[in-house]
Amino acid sequence: MGWWRTVLWIVVLVVGFMLLANITNTLLVFGLAWLIAYLLNPVVDLLEGQKLGPIKELKRGTAITLVYLILIGALLAVAALLFPQVSHQIEKVLTLQSTLDDPIELRFRIQEKIDYLMDKVHVPSEYRDQLFKRATELIQDSTSKIGGWVGQAFQYLAAFIGQMVSGLFLFITALIVSIYMLQNWHDSGDGFVEWLPRDYQDDARALGLKMNEIFGGYLKATIITSMACGVATLVALWILCLIWGAHFPYVFLIAFIAGISYPIPILGIIGTSIVGGVLGFLPENDLGFAVAVFVVINVVNSIIDRTVQPKLMSDAIGVSELFVMFAAFAGGELMGIWG
Repeated sequence: MGWWRTVLWIVVLVVGFMLLANITNTLLVFGLAWLIAYLLNPVVDLLEGQKLGPIKELKRGTAITLVYLILIGALLAVAALLFPQVSHQIEKVLTLQSTLDDPIELRFRIQEKIDYLMDKVHVPSEYRDQLFKRATELIQDSTSKIGGWVGQAFQYLAAFIGQMVSGLFLFITALIVSIYMLQNWHDSGDGFVEWLPRDYQDDARALGLKMNEIFGGYLKATIITSMACGVATLVALWILCLIWGAHFPYVFLIAFIAGISYPIPILGIIGTSIVGGVLGFLPENDLGFAVAVFVVINVVNSIIDRTVQPKLMSDAIGVSELFVMFAAFAGGELMGIWG
């Protein structure tokens, strides 16, 4: 009879995974709600039972309300500050698609940039026509491929923006669900442990505390380092613009990309560097400034890697870089940018 029980459990697991695969949005909402509740629970526990003004002892519900009011206020303040800047810069990038994904228009744009660069490096006139002819032939041969690549890149960017907007509703829903999770956070954990056989309950509690210490430390460190990378990139690019005397309209956009892509090993910095370099070249056709933007992004990332991250990760066990890349690809395939 033992093998029948094993087969039954396998069937139950297979059916369960098949059902879960059809409710990815629901899983995303509750997963995000659990993550929000997990991050806010220590703050709620800290406030619960404390004296605040005329309130002698904060009840858990009052502490949750206070924490969420502060959180929502902070989110609205950040959105009011950053959203107009980021959305405007994304709009400026998207307006380039009409010229860059057209092979004919793309050819003229690249020829203009080559002509500008030849003037910049003072190419002798006797070589200019020959160089320009060869460059034009090369551009004509490759322009359709380049246009296709650029057009596809902009389609990915448009899809990214669309998923961010549509995901806003999921985030708001998750925020509401997380309130109910927080209200019953400890009861839910105790209830789960009580389902286990009595002999395993103490071990389960000890395991839960250890996992909370490891996972919580890693998760909080990752969030803080990502925010630090975004802010540091923003400040560094501002300083670069002041020193260079250049008008760079994509500072907020690049800083935003640097922050959200920082946790992804290798691919995060490569993607941010390429996007930053390309956008650094477009406004003024200045190859030197594009290289400077590329270097600044990498320097900031290296500084965060060597200073902020080791200090915050000292009490947390890191996760394999290969696993993080796998999780990023799998989550993106299942649930888009929010996955």
